[in-house]
Amino acid sequence: MKLNELLKGLPIVSYRGDLSVEITNITYDSRKVREGSLFVCIDGFNRDGHTYIPMAVNQGAAAILVQNSVNGLPIGDSTVVRVFDSRYALAVVSAAFFGQPSHSIDLVALTGAAGKRTLGYLLHHYLTRRSVPCGFLNGMRIYNGARIFAGTRNHPGPPEIQGALKGWLETDVQVGLLPISQQDVQFDRVSETHFEIGLILNSKNALSDREVEFYDRCSHLILNQDDMSSHLIKAKVRQPRLITFGITHEADIKAEEVHIVHIDGKAGTEFKIVSKYFPTLDIFLPLPGRFNVYNTLALIACLWQLGFAPAEVVEELPYLMAQGRVQPVDNDLGLQIYIDVAWQPHQLEALLMALRPYCRRRLIAVLGAAGNRSRSNRIALGKICGELADQTILTATSSRGESPTTITEDLAMGIKRTACAYEIHHDRTSGIEKAISLAAPGDMVLLLGKGEQTFEVSSQETKSVSDLIVARQVLNRLEKQQIKPGKKMPDRGTETTADCAGGSVVNSAAFEEQTEMVKVEDAADLAKDFPPNSETSRKSENTVEKRTVGEVQLEPQSDTSQIAIEAAAEDCARRQRKQRFLKNQMVDVAQEVKR
Repeated sequence: MKLNELLKGLPIVSYRGDLSVEITNITYDSRKVREGSLFVCIDGFNRDGHTYIPMAVNQGAAAILVQNSVNGLPIGDSTVVRVFDSRYALAVVSAAFFGQPSHSIDLVALTGAAGKRTLGYLLHHYLTRRSVPCGFLNGMRIYNGARIFAGTRNHPGPPEIQGALKGWLETDVQVGLLPISQQDVQFDRVSETHFEIGLILNSKNALSDREVEFYDRCSHLILNQDDMSSHLIKAKVRQPRLITFGITHEADIKAEEVHIVHIDGKAGTEFKIVSKYFPTLDIFLPLPGRFNVYNTLALIACLWQLGFAPAEVVEELPYLMAQGRVQPVDNDLGLQIYIDVAWQPHQLEALLMALRPYCRRRLIAVLGAAGNRSRSNRIALGKICGELADQTILTATSSRGESPTTITEDLAMGIKRTACAYEIHHDRTSGIEKAISLAAPGDMVLLLGKGEQTFEVSSQETKSVSDLIVARQVLNRLEKQQIKPGKKMPDRGTETTADCAGGSVVNSAAFEEQTEMVKVEDAADLAKDFPPNSETSRKSENTVEKRTVGEVQLEPQSDTSQIAIEAAAEDCARRQRKQRFLKNQMVDVAQEVKR
């Protein structure tokens, strides 16, 4: 595309060179400049992009877009265009370069101080289950329908955003989900992006003029009526198509009779959704936390605006999940285990205060923090966890250039200010194992600080490791050995082996003297959940035949790949049984409410 076509409608201060030069790429990172690139200079907080102009010219930049004067710099034959605001100009030329893709997709802007990506995961999960092509730009992950691509930045710039939208358009994506932060609006990352729906979950500060302008550009606005800034938002934003939701204040979509419930040892929330636009809905949400009630209201409001019936959305609620955001880890030991990222102090405090009422006994937290981050934040994280948890295990996640010892010492500095019992495990895997082994039925175990990440970065290596996989391995071993929750785990060997399912490094069990008694009925029940012609079914049948007389001891299993296969099969069967059970329980609860 020609440079003069990209600059249409953009005020220009001055230029030098040929405006009809062909542009093949747009970037604000000098390391990504190639022949035919338009290099946009951004005056950032830490670095000024104008100082990298010589590097961009040497790498073949066809044109340079600047905000400051560049007199004296070696420009060569490159065209130089000076504008008033290079950040806004970057948004304009990026949207033009990719053909204004936002006008051809129903885009949803998810805004707020917290919960944006959780809601994004829930929306994406629902639309995927309904076979609606959906895109989700979640920072380092770009969901394009059923495919996932790696992103380059946690907060992508205009070229990355418009490029993702163009990719969605080419693959017939119908709905796009974009979590938008206050920083994204202030820095003009979405200035030339059209949104069909703007959804405001919560707001910490008063709206700036740019935020007001952003919400005015949305065709529909969905607002949390219970938020402290809701009345200011309604007063400032000139948006006639406004839908509100809430719990305590009157709203278009309101939750009433909110109660904490426990079904089969699992915590959840029961409530009614009342609206003048559709019949009252009885809800059982198998996710704890008042914030998940707000997420449900926002989910229903958003999908309703996109054309989905609220009653149909409610039917899918028991099956929806947000990866790494209060993500449950299913088990048969009566333990409530959740995975959450919670890497900021205010996020951790809100999470623990919301989950505490759902905990019947002890709350055990595995708290991790990453390297090359604020030390004061780590201290605050430790203090908050010490105040709101009964027992804490301190670990490090991605240490990066720091020592794991330094990270855990910062966390310990905060927790020492409280009366909470704590342990330090520099290896997060061993910390998770210890937490689950300490838990008894009714306890809640929280794996905090990592979320859905499946890797850890250190100064020596980047390795694949996932909280979900590690927790699942520990639970499978406990369930297979039938160790009662709260009982001390068997002493295990020091040998390590790479987990074939996720590449994580975990200690291998010394099963020879640690086997437990398993009843025939348990194995037979497991075999019923698999197809009769599958390899897994044949394995299960063979196992049942060996257990026909009384109770026998399990044979030690040395093949790690076979262990992983059997664990996955058991997990699949458990999920099938739980879905059937929850469905029956929801019917019983609804009948009880009617009576």
